[in-house]
Amino acid sequence: MKDLQFPVGISNFEKIREGGYYYIDKTNLISELLSGGIAEVTLITRPRRFGKSLGMSTLANFLDIRKDSKQLFEGLAISKNTELCKKWMNQCPVVFFSFKDTDGLTFESAYGMLRMKLAFAFQDYQFLLDDAAISDDDKGIFKRILGRTASIDETKSCFLLLTRMLEIHFKKSAVVILDEYDVPIAKASSNGYYSQMLDVMRAMMSTTLKDNTSLDFAVVTGCLKIAKESIFTGTNNFVSDTILSPRLSESFGFTQADVDQMLKDADLESQSAEIKAWYDGYHFGDADIYCPWDVISYLRDFQYGVAQKPKSYWKNTSDNAIIRSFIDYAGDNITTKLETLMAGGSIVQHIEENLTYDYLHSSEENLWSVLYLTGYLTKVRDKDLPDSLPDGCSALMIPNAEIREIFETTVSKWFDDSAKAWNRSPLFDAVWSGNNEALTKEMTKLLRMTISYHDYREDFYHAFLAGIFTGAGYVVESNKEHGEGRSDVIVKDIRNGRVAIFEAKYAKTLDALPDACDTAIQQINDRMYAADFRDDYDDILCYGIAFFKKRCMVRKNNYSLREYLRMLPLLLQDSPCGLSCFYLEAHNERRKNQSPCAPANGVAKGDRTGQHP
Repeated sequence: MKDLQFPVGISNFEKIREGGYYYIDKTNLISELLSGGIAEVTLITRPRRFGKSLGMSTLANFLDIRKDSKQLFEGLAISKNTELCKKWMNQCPVVFFSFKDTDGLTFESAYGMLRMKLAFAFQDYQFLLDDAAISDDDKGIFKRILGRTASIDETKSCFLLLTRMLEIHFKKSAVVILDEYDVPIAKASSNGYYSQMLDVMRAMMSTTLKDNTSLDFAVVTGCLKIAKESIFTGTNNFVSDTILSPRLSESFGFTQADVDQMLKDADLESQSAEIKAWYDGYHFGDADIYCPWDVISYLRDFQYGVAQKPKSYWKNTSDNAIIRSFIDYAGDNITTKLETLMAGGSIVQHIEENLTYDYLHSSEENLWSVLYLTGYLTKVRDKDLPDSLPDGCSALMIPNAEIREIFETTVSKWFDDSAKAWNRSPLFDAVWSGNNEALTKEMTKLLRMTISYHDYREDFYHAFLAGIFTGAGYVVESNKEHGEGRSDVIVKDIRNGRVAIFEAKYAKTLDALPDACDTAIQQINDRMYAADFRDDYDDILCYGIAFFKKRCMVRKNNYSLREYLRMLPLLLQDSPCGLSCFYLEAHNERRKNQSPCAPANGVAKGDRTGQHP
């Protein structure tokens, strides 16, 4: 394994190149944008963590008239295009601004953050204040933006002002590069000030991009293509490149060839299969793409011994609230589709590319579109489709193991929260009273509310059981060793001196539920799960539960520890061998019913020998 510097979290092209970080050459983006007819405004949308900011930093370094970038691009693909380099490299005044991290719980907080970021950006252009050709009025607005005292109208027109000042200074129209333009709007939509922030962003985009005589061209990036009528009103010569478009399909994210070369350079070809399973699977245009953030994060961690197998990096860095809001919206139709996706299947949906954040939840169609456009779902390749699809529709699937884990984690959290909101008192009453029928009914109600996956494996039902009791004032233990084995779920009501033992089994058919229940109860008895609790609890209730998809059956043992203890004084008084006789009677009854609870080690021993003490 070779020691390479992977640029995790670094989106500054100049820093990567000068710092000696490993770089996958994506300079084809520059030639794609600058060759042929250049659109006045190009909007590029990709999911987060796919290298949009690095791509825009690369473009800005290539064009900026204040820089000498020849050495930065030496040896890269764009440097071989000498004619294009001669025409464009370091020939344009450039405005480069990122709306990333423009966030706040209120409009005032988010707008304050925007003004702060603009003030920092304008510091790089203070040389314009020394140009006598620029009017004092323009310089005054510039200074107010620097000092964060500009009016809201002056803030809305800040890029119009800056491009005009740059044109006067350099005698050339400017290029504007705006990164993550939709972040402020997305945050505003989540926190309840959408209309206020939309008003600011619409005006900022309009004054910058529409009829701006100081603008040469602009490139704007974001996660979603917000409807033109909403934010890009009146913009002429407007071109958008989404994940459905083939033009820039390999410019963001890693191709298979990129990953193969990286693994070869790092001497980590052995990790190829796992990296593919976890981080590949995205289909942009006609290209198969890996998430670059995940690949370099994992290789860095593997290199330094932090991780020995792939894990989810999106889970810790991306805003996964969209999945949660989707699940909260879920009706029966959405629930069924989520289960299909999480089980590895695909669903057929119409994709709407032109969206507005205030209407994301206005229809199920919009919700699926958002999950697709933000990278949580991807298209099934045309060659993998068994049948042709209706016009305008796509077959969608979860792209890889990482995103599937995010779905599963989010779904589990959703169930925990929804279970806590459900009135569980009838269920708890049924548990502690030993009412099998009521317990079966209440558990089935909750089970039908859940989203299940993995073909209803037993670990799903274990999590389901634990989630029911978590947060309700009980001590809940899962797969903890008791007696001679590990019981699935133990629920302790310490205050009232009672404990419930649950053993879950999955039945392969609906008719097999009763036998699966008996198997669960027999396991509780044979492995003496109840033995550890006899000294501390008055009531020990043992339940066998059998599940089949979203159906369940619950049965309770015929004997509890309290019933045995209640009989002890009478037995000892009537006969010196009364206790053993009672044990043998219980033993014979258990053989007949195949379901009593073995209360203590002594009983088990007596059962095995069949002899009086």
